[in-house]
Amino acid sequence: MVVAVAIATATGCLGEPSGPFGNQLVLSPQSLAFEALGDSAQVSAVETGPGGAPLTTATVEYSSAAPSVVTVDSSGLVISRGNGVTWIIARTPSGASDSIPVSVIQLPRAVVASTDTVRLHALGAQQPLGAMVVDRLGAPIWGLTLQYGVHDTTIAAISADGRVAARRNGVTFAQVRGAGESLAVVIHVEQRPVQAMAASDTLRFVALGERATAAGIAMDSLGHPVLDAAVGHLSVDDSAVLDIVDSVTVRARQNGHTVIRFSVGGLPVDQHVVVAQVPDTIVASVTDTLPILSLQLDSLVPLRCEVRDRNGYPIPIEPSVDVTEFLSGTTCGSLRARQSALATLVLRAGSVTATVPVAIALRPTVSSPLGDFLLVDSLPATVLPWAPTLWRDPSGMWQLYFTGYQPDNTSLSGYRGHLHRLVSSDGVQFQYDGIVLQRDSVDCAPNGSGIENIAIVPRSDAPGWRMFYSSGSFTCDGWQVFSAVSADAQVWTKEPGIRLDNGDPGAPWPVGEGMVIDRLPSAEWRMLVGGYRRTLPVEDKFHIVEWRSTDQVQWTYRGTVLTTDQLPSTGQRSVYSPTIREVAPGLWRMLFTADDLNVPGGRSRIWGAVSLDRQQWQLEGEIMGVNGTNLFYASLVDERLIFIRKDGAQNQQLATATVAMP
Repeated sequence: MVVAVAIATATGCLGEPSGPFGNQLVLSPQSLAFEALGDSAQVSAVETGPGGAPLTTATVEYSSAAPSVVTVDSSGLVISRGNGVTWIIARTPSGASDSIPVSVIQLPRAVVASTDTVRLHALGAQQPLGAMVVDRLGAPIWGLTLQYGVHDTTIAAISADGRVAARRNGVTFAQVRGAGESLAVVIHVEQRPVQAMAASDTLRFVALGERATAAGIAMDSLGHPVLDAAVGHLSVDDSAVLDIVDSVTVRARQNGHTVIRFSVGGLPVDQHVVVAQVPDTIVASVTDTLPILSLQLDSLVPLRCEVRDRNGYPIPIEPSVDVTEFLSGTTCGSLRARQSALATLVLRAGSVTATVPVAIALRPTVSSPLGDFLLVDSLPATVLPWAPTLWRDPSGMWQLYFTGYQPDNTSLSGYRGHLHRLVSSDGVQFQYDGIVLQRDSVDCAPNGSGIENIAIVPRSDAPGWRMFYSSGSFTCDGWQVFSAVSADAQVWTKEPGIRLDNGDPGAPWPVGEGMVIDRLPSAEWRMLVGGYRRTLPVEDKFHIVEWRSTDQVQWTYRGTVLTTDQLPSTGQRSVYSPTIREVAPGLWRMLFTADDLNVPGGRSRIWGAVSLDRQQWQLEGEIMGVNGTNLFYASLVDERLIFIRKDGAQNQQLATATVAMP
């Protein structure tokens, strides 16, 4: 738009509108005013002669005093170029001239930007809005201040100079204000992945059956993660190591290495995978069903171990075992028994430990299956030894008590015997020491037939010693347990009364076929003794039974601890004559006699059993015995075993063997 008005600052012409010949030149319009750059207006000039008549043949030249404000061409077309004030001058060859003032002052008509929508594909990416105020013809008006704002500043930010920066994915708009005009520009922040990688360099599984999701990170061009980039196209190089559960999940199948391949945001990713089970649990147990392992020296301990991962899958490794003095070997499957013991094995696999309690009783080693006849300087003529008991007295001497049966025509049984003693300083060579206790003179008296099977303990009611002995009459009272006392363990005096009765009248439950005594933590005295179990009807066989007492005088029957029911057929006639040794702390072994003499060809043997409490006994089996020979009774001190050996039809004799119990 051109306004033909005079400008206050241009109040006159640049030259008089006349020429040297009295011609005059007049421009029209008389002034121009532009409010937009690039606008145009036409000026024209008329030359008149001296008489005022127009000269039609005149040639006019136009010029601008400031071409930076306006320009004018040869036809008089004026175009605004920049804000300011200037003149348009017209001249003719005759010298006539005229001028008009021109002003250019841009007026704001709108705010525009370089685009109506800004699209940013990376967080932190920036783009200038290119906003400006323009005049009517769209020419920028420089020097005007613009104000910028963003509707949702969590999506984008904008600086004071109009630069938009992406903050998170989303759509918002920027508003620009200036010179009373405003503009809204849409902002789209939508990250585009240009690079992808796995969430970790290696995917590790520590247990079979464990699952994991393929995870990767897609990044935009500025390295920011594209959080909503989808994972897809999952594959596994080695399906024996991993299998695919679903479109994004894999599961460990076996130890090994492989590679999984997938895409994140459409970009390929390769990830190395290691399946290496880590021990989480050790499951260990003794495979033997019995509580005590009865093993030969250097035999394998029946121990089963399995290392498992945290999902319970077995790991093909064998746990180590802490070294102990009673075992050789350092792994679960290589342990060999070297010594009897109660112990707790400590097993290790990685950082995992487990404990297994074991009770190992090494089978005893006997010097001879029959032993050797005892070296004795002499015995009274016609004496047949029976029911020996070996004891170490307080001075360290070995005392061997036995019944010396001799033929007696006055007895219905044909034999009667006193209690005799042998002594030794080395446990090998014995000397006869005489009769210790005499049987009663009358065959039918309580001690009428003989005195057998003794046990000696410190007296609980006075200084000295108390001997318990078995005695009775084969034809009258039956066998029971009595006692005698001594101040020096040499000379013994019988005490009145019966200690373990046989249930008289009728003597249905004889007792006293070998005995061993200990004291319980409760201060009670416990006697394990060969005797009938007290049942009706009466069972005609001996078992190992238990009696208890608080004062060594009054005793109460408690029941059986080892019976013929626990033995094979070769030991089911009778079980008797216990002798016990503690082979390791808390572990005891009992040697005893059992037989099948009630069947043709049967014989008597020495057997073994082990126990953790001297109450429950676990059969080990036969310790000594050979066809054609009977072995009766058993009495053990340290490694020295004394028993009765009877070869075929020969008379019985005292015999000995060494029993090692490692």
